[in-house]
Amino acid sequence: MKEFIDLAMDYIPRNNKNDSTPASGRESSMSNLSESLLNEFSGMFREAIDYLRYAEQQETARTEIRARRDVAIAALKERRQVISEYMSHVFQERAKVLQGHLNVLEKALSQNSPEMVSLALNGMVTVIKSSPFQDIKEMQKSLGNENFIIRLE
Repeated sequence: MKEFIDLAMDYIPRNNKNDSTPASGRESSMSNLSESLLNEFSGMFREAIDYLRYAEQQETARTEIRARRDVAIAALKERRQVISEYMSHVFQERAKVLQGHLNVLEKALSQNSPEMVSLALNGMVTVIKSSPFQDIKEMQKSLGNENFIIRLE
C-alpha cells in the first residue's frame, strides 16, 4: 500500500514555483494528503476484502443449496421408484384376484348357481372398493422410518 502512495506522490508536484505556500506548509499539506490517501485506499481495500468475503459466503451458500436440492431430488426419484414398483405389484395382484373372481362368476353362471354368483360379485366388489392409494399413505409414512423394509415377492 505504501508503494502505491509513494507512486501517487510522484505525480503530485513537489516544487511548484507558482505555489505561494511556504515550503514547510507544502510538506505539511503533502503529509496530510498522503495520510488522507492512505486512509482512503485502506478503506477501499477493506471494503474490497469484505465484498470478496461476502461473495465467497454467498457462493458457499449457493453450493450448499444445490447440494441439498440434489439430495432432495435423488430422494424423490427413489421414492417414486419404490411407489411405482409397489403400485405395479399391487395392480398385478389385484388383476389376478379379479380374474379369479371372474372365472368363478363364469362357472357360477354356467352352473346356474345364484349363491356362487353372489359370492363372486361380492368378492369383486370388495377388491374394487379397496383402494391401493390408501395403502400408499401408509407406505409413505413407513418410508420416513429408516428401519422400514419393503419386500416385493
